[in-house]
Amino acid sequence: MRLDSSRFAMLNRVMAWLGLATGIGLVGAAGWWMANRARFEAGAIAGEGRVIENRQVQWTSGANNTNSHIAYHAMIRFTDRVGQVVTVQDELGLSPPAFSVGQAVPILYDPHSPHHAVVDRGRRVYFIPMAIATVGLLILLGSVQRLNLTQPDSGPQPTAVTLTARQVAS
Repeated sequence: MRLDSSRFAMLNRVMAWLGLATGIGLVGAAGWWMANRARFEAGAIAGEGRVIENRQVQWTSGANNTNSHIAYHAMIRFTDRVGQVVTVQDELGLSPPAFSVGQAVPILYDPHSPHHAVVDRGRRVYFIPMAIATVGLLILLGSVQRLNLTQPDSGPQPTAVTLTARQVAS
């Protein structure tokens, strides 16, 4: 299929609209995650837990599931404000493990549902969503630029001309 200028312009517009949708989706998803996390942190209680186990999780990827991967999720035990002992799994799995068994870790938990608890990693938890939002913004900017470049040319624009009195008289 040969791409003449009109088909190329159409393809450019389609790609620009797809880019806009992708950029809005990425920025929106990152914003939603950060807002939910901030809302959770605002109502959460800070505490301290102890790592009682590093639970191994294995998964495969690649063509025909040929690549095997292992990550370790810390199992953390803490006592909530009413004295209930709670055990939660860290949402982040790493290899090697992020924490040693017996290590004390800062946590945040929902006082109404203590099983909803996370390791308090401070502002670092916002790095990935901020990176995703930045990529989304760059895609948005590129798509807007692409849309502006694909607008049909309406021909030469009138320009202001300054005439001298002699030119007007002739």
